[in-house]
Amino acid sequence: MLANQTDSPAGSSSRLGLAAALGFCAIAAAVSLIPLGQETGNDANSWLVWAGQLAQGHSINFSVGPSWKPLPVLLSLPFEFLSSQLAAHLWLWFVRFCLFATSLLLFDLTRKEWGLLGGAVAALLPLAIGPWLTAGIAGMSEPVLIAASLAAITAGTSGRPRLALGFAIAAGLVRPEVWVFVLLWLTWRMLKDGEPLGTAAREGLGALSIWFVLWFVLPISAGAKALQASDRASEFMDLGANGSAIFGVWLRVVPQKAWILIPVGLLAGAVLRHQRRGRFALLAAAAAAVWLVETLALNLAGVEPGISRFAIPAGIALCGLAGAGAGWLLELVSSTGGQRGWLRAGAYLAVGFAIAWSLASASTGTRSSWNNAIAFQASSDSQLAALQKAGGTNALGGCLPFATAGYPSHARILSRRLNLPLQAVTAVPTDPTRGILLTSSDYAVRAIPQLPTGPVLPLAKVGVWTVSYFGPSSGCSPR
Repeated sequence: MLANQTDSPAGSSSRLGLAAALGFCAIAAAVSLIPLGQETGNDANSWLVWAGQLAQGHSINFSVGPSWKPLPVLLSLPFEFLSSQLAAHLWLWFVRFCLFATSLLLFDLTRKEWGLLGGAVAALLPLAIGPWLTAGIAGMSEPVLIAASLAAITAGTSGRPRLALGFAIAAGLVRPEVWVFVLLWLTWRMLKDGEPLGTAAREGLGALSIWFVLWFVLPISAGAKALQASDRASEFMDLGANGSAIFGVWLRVVPQKAWILIPVGLLAGAVLRHQRRGRFALLAAAAAAVWLVETLALNLAGVEPGISRFAIPAGIALCGLAGAGAGWLLELVSSTGGQRGWLRAGAYLAVGFAIAWSLASASTGTRSSWNNAIAFQASSDSQLAALQKAGGTNALGGCLPFATAGYPSHARILSRRLNLPLQAVTAVPTDPTRGILLTSSDYAVRAIPQLPTGPVLPLAKVGVWTVSYFGPSSGCSPR
C-alpha cells in the first residue's frame, strides 16, 4: 500500500543493519531465559502438550485446554521429537525474540517515514503496554502474531510480495482476524499496483486453503471438531468483558501518558494524506480500527471473550501512529522555529518526557508480572520435585489423573513437564475412591475445591507443595 523501495547501496546497508539488530534481539531473548526460562502461560503449555502428543503419534483430547492455534503447535512439533524441554525453551525464546523484533520493525518502518524521533517513539511505546509485556513473559502468541505481521509489511514495502505473503500466512495461523487484512492487501495490489487478477486470486486461494486445512481439517484429524477454536473460546466468555464494557478493556492496550501523540499522528495523516508518510499514519489508524471492529464483532457473536490481550495488535498499530505524531511535531517546531535550536531541543525533551513517563508508569505492572512469573516458576519446580520425590508417574501413574491445587496454569505446566495429556492433571479429583492430591501451603495458590472425605496420607513435601494419597491400602497399583 506504500510505494516499494528500490534496491540501492543504502537499501542494502539498511537491510544489513536490520539483520544485525535482529541478531541482537535473538541474543536478548536468549539472555531472558536465564532468570525465566521454564514458566509458560496456560495457553503456551497447552500448545506444547498438544505438540508432544502429536510427536508421540497420539490424538489430542481437545476437551481440556485453550483454543486451537496451528502455528504454535506446528513450530513446536519438530523439537518435541527431540525433547519436550527443548521445545518449551525454544518456544519461549521465540516469543521473546518476536517481542523485541516488534519494536525493531516498528522503528524501521516508522523511521523511514517520520525520522529517528518517530521511529524511537514507535519502538519504545509498546514497552509501556502491560498486556503486551505480560504476553512476552508468559510465552503467549501475540508477539509472534505482530512480529510476523510487521515482517510482512516490511517485505511488502521492500518490493518482496511473495515473502510478505509468507509472513502474512504465518500470522493468519495465529489469529483469523488477519485473514481480512491479507485479502484487503491482495485486492489493493490488484487494483492499485496492477497485479494480474489471476495471480492475486491464486495467492488468495492458496492462503485460504492453508488456513482452512490447518485451522479446521487438522483438528478433525487430531480428534476434535472443525470449529474447536471458536467452540473453546466461547466457553470462556465469562472471563472477559462483553458489550460496552469491552471499550474499557481496550484502554489497557493504549500507551499510558503518551497517548496524546496518537491524535496528533492522526491529524498528521489527515493533513499530509497525499504524501506517503501521511498515508502511513492513516493506514496505522485504519489497521487499529479494523482490528478492533473484528474483535468487537467476534465478542458480540459470542465467539471470543473481551480481554485486553486480544486487542494488543490495535495497540501496537497505535504506537506507530504515535510515532508519526512525534515526528510531525518535530517538523512543525523546526519549520516555525527557524534556526532557534532550543525549540527543537524543547520538542525532543517534551516527547522524551512523555515516553519516559509512560515507561515509568508501566514499570510497576511489568515488575509485578515478572516477579509473579519468577514465583510461579519456583512454585512449579517445587510442585514437580514433590511429585518426583513421591515416586513420580512410574509409581503413581495408576492414580491418574492427578488433582492439583492452583490455577489452570499449575495443571498445564505440570502436564507438560511430566509429558502427560492435559486431562491427566485436573483441579478436582475425578475418582472419589482413590487418587493423588497436590496441595500448597501458599495462600496465593487456590485450594482444591473438592477434597475427599476419607483419610489422606502425605507422601512427600518439597517447599510449599505436598503430595498426598487417598484410597485403599493397595495404593496406586493397577486395579
